[in-house]
Amino acid sequence: MKSNSKKGSALVGAIFIALILAISGATYLWVIRNSGTLEKNAHQDIQALYAAESVLQLATRALAQIGLPTGTIWIVPPTARIKVNNLWVDVEAKDYSSTPGALKDKILSARAYDAQTGGSFIKKVSWRAAELSGFEYGFFVNSVKSNGNKEFCGQQLFGDTYLTSKQGSGGKMNLVCAGPSQECNTFYGSLSIVAAEVNEHKCPLDSTTIQNDSTPLYKLLQASVVVPPSYTNLGDSLRHLSADTLHLASPGDLVFLSDGTATFNGTSIGNINNKVLIASGAVNVKGTVKGNATLVSGARAKITITDTLVYQDFNPHTGNAPPLPPTAINATNPNYLGLVTDGGIVFANTKPIHVNAAIVSWNPDPKGSVAELEMTVNANSENNRVTLTGTVLLAQMEKDFSPFTFVQDRRLLTRQPIGFPPTNKVGNLFKLEISNWEESSTF
Repeated sequence: MKSNSKKGSALVGAIFIALILAISGATYLWVIRNSGTLEKNAHQDIQALYAAESVLQLATRALAQIGLPTGTIWIVPPTARIKVNNLWVDVEAKDYSSTPGALKDKILSARAYDAQTGGSFIKKVSWRAAELSGFEYGFFVNSVKSNGNKEFCGQQLFGDTYLTSKQGSGGKMNLVCAGPSQECNTFYGSLSIVAAEVNEHKCPLDSTTIQNDSTPLYKLLQASVVVPPSYTNLGDSLRHLSADTLHLASPGDLVFLSDGTATFNGTSIGNINNKVLIASGAVNVKGTVKGNATLVSGARAKITITDTLVYQDFNPHTGNAPPLPPTAINATNPNYLGLVTDGGIVFANTKPIHVNAAIVSWNPDPKGSVAELEMTVNANSENNRVTLTGTVLLAQMEKDFSPFTFVQDRRLLTRQPIGFPPTNKVGNLFKLEISNWEESSTF
């Protein structure tokens, strides 16, 4: 009997041990399987985060070129999702705020889906994209030329200014004082510099004065600058207009007259209001503008401003500090002039001259000549000062561009010269500020 009892106990023990081993094995397999699932899910979650953020960056860059729309729109619609490996991504933009007439402010959301499981949602990435008011309709220079370095100093700018040295010199910029007795630039407005490096040893940033009746803005940025194609190709677009145009067989001299007409090489070309004047080559211009007109030079040809070029009823005054800039345009003045060229703008400043215009000087062809802003006389003397009231979108400014005063024409917030893009963006209101970044695993 004892022998049978021992055999029974051994059998029970063996069964118990086998059961424990089976449970341990099953548990181990469950842990391994779930560990693999968790690792797979974590990997997929990270992939979805990167994919959504990447497509969100592409969508934001696309919006930066055209400006933010109003209302809710699909930038990348569900019917045209972008495929990233085994994921699909769409992007939607909704109003963050919608005050009429205010700068646009949107929430952009990119959503990633699993393309292998019929499109189940995985991850959402959102951020806020707001148009920057600091650079509205101001003075935009894509590069400041100076023998391999970028120098910009000695100017007086009553308005928002945006400088970049993305062309040449590895993106470096020198702020150089024009002389030992002179200060650097004085900015009565917002200043933004886009450069990989700002060299301060020649001219400390402290000597670049920024004054404003609101909060001054100074930023040292390292970022790409996207200029809307509607501006970089504006010259070529205007040359292909078929309506509301006057053609000038240049080279020659264009003179605007205070009665609303103009002459070209001494011959009247009639009323210029709501007309785009298309030159076949280089053109010289001066006079008093009555009406709304735009002058575009021939391909790769320059526009030279030979003397004062102002609007009718323009009353310049003198002054060196806010609240009044050295020159101003009354808000009710109905006259507008656009100067568009891909060959360059030249000021023949053998004497002090005033210029009223919205200037676009840009060559979209990277192999072509650079559309510069130039001066005939670069002597540092008030006897040769140019005072420009308007806005500037410029490919490049030559070095030692002095003396020069820029004043913004804020009427351009609501109206532009004829032929300009209908976006209320004559200057550089295409830079976005990104904030409030967040991710979510819920729709």
